[in-house]
Amino acid sequence: MSSRQTDTPRPAEGWVDLRDLKVRYLDWGGDGTPIMALHGLASSGHWYDLVAAHLGQNHRIIAPDQRGHGQTTQTPGGYNGESLAADIVALMDHLEISQAAVLGHSWGANVAAFVAAYAPERVSALVLIDGGTGRRTPADGTWEERRLSVRPRDVTGTREQFLDRLRQQLHFCWNDEVERIVQTMVYEDEAGQIQDI
Repeated sequence: MSSRQTDTPRPAEGWVDLRDLKVRYLDWGGDGTPIMALHGLASSGHWYDLVAAHLGQNHRIIAPDQRGHGQTTQTPGGYNGESLAADIVALMDHLEISQAAVLGHSWGANVAAFVAAYAPERVSALVLIDGGTGRRTPADGTWEERRLSVRPRDVTGTREQFLDRLRQQLHFCWNDEVERIVQTMVYEDEAGQIQDI
């Protein structure tokens, strides 16, 4: 494990009541083209902490915790494409952003595609990373490779057990910043066990 510290700038945290949600968002500021950065399932806006410094040189990066994720409230419904897109457009309205590049990772890429489909006039560019176009099945993959690729992540055990598993899986890029980001996506319950947020 690398204990290297980074000079990653910290975003401003914002809160806004939108429609049926209390939305938390991270804003790295900047004067360039706005980018709405959308995280994947079981994640949060902190997913973009490491790349915001690079993108922020020419852009304003805003990363909301999407509906039911991170610190944004959960609702019993509203997880369909039109509602998820409306959440992002409502946040853009609140921030007085008439048009933005919409970047999404994994499930966030699906949401980004919904924003482009339902509000194309609000999207200046669309970036889909590892999602947004449906799941691909490798033609030459083995059953075991496929089974492992679709299993849910292992969010069990104590904080240290959870982090030890991730340190091994992500040994090639693990550092203090990655460890901090990963911990924004889970919490420790009363029994000392890790749970998804």
